[in-house]
Amino acid sequence: MKTAYVCYNIQEKYTSNTVKDEDVILLEFLKKKGLDIHREVWTNENVNWTDYDLVLIKAPWDYHENITAFYNWLDKLSSLNIRMLNHYEIIKWNSNKHYLKDIEDAGLSIIPTLFAEKNTTLKFPSFCKQLKSEKLIIKPCISAGAKNTFILTPDNYTVHQNKIDNLLKSEAFLVQPFIKEVESDGEWSFIFFDGNFSHSVIKKPISGDFRVQHTYGGTIHIKAASDLYRVSSITNKSRYSLP
Repeated sequence: MKTAYVCYNIQEKYTSNTVKDEDVILLEFLKKKGLDIHREVWTNENVNWTDYDLVLIKAPWDYHENITAFYNWLDKLSSLNIRMLNHYEIIKWNSNKHYLKDIEDAGLSIIPTLFAEKNTTLKFPSFCKQLKSEKLIIKPCISAGAKNTFILTPDNYTVHQNKIDNLLKSEAFLVQPFIKEVESDGEWSFIFFDGNFSHSVIKKPISGDFRVQHTYGGTIHIKAASDLYRVSSITNKSRYSLP
């Protein structure tokens, strides 16, 4: 079986000296296991995707910068009946953080979330009242790497108001109460294979920051989760197979 290992044109803004290049490590590991697997860039128009039996979506980290092209690419692969891991409809769904509403509607717990839809304006006092918090985080519904992510408080929201209102002219944002534990303890990630829990890692920001991305100095640590975390994560994964 010939597999495409899908990545992106490497850009310095997505690299860091704080973590190893996991994309290269994993690709070499899979090759040593005997897989016929090849790195391909999703935006490379010269790739003949029909040469592949399977497409593994590993790291197209610039998808959010050209989401229409990314969706068109997914549609193209679907029309060619090329098997994907995960299914292209799941990848599309998971690319837009409106999926949180679907998860909540399914009866699962999420961080309280509101949406500032496209062509609206930032209504900070109203969001504070609805979310019962005076410290909010706002970020695009289609984004990665903490792009255009703001912490808003009564003291600073007017400074960001115009910029956010301009961004809202072209895209929707989600609004949530700021979760202080991310800043102090880090952010958990739970990894599942075929619906089964495999392992967990915790991403930690540098001191004085809340962003766990390695491009902002964040670090990643392998750490076993408590039974409470594991049960909660498995429950939340039972309804959806997220990429």
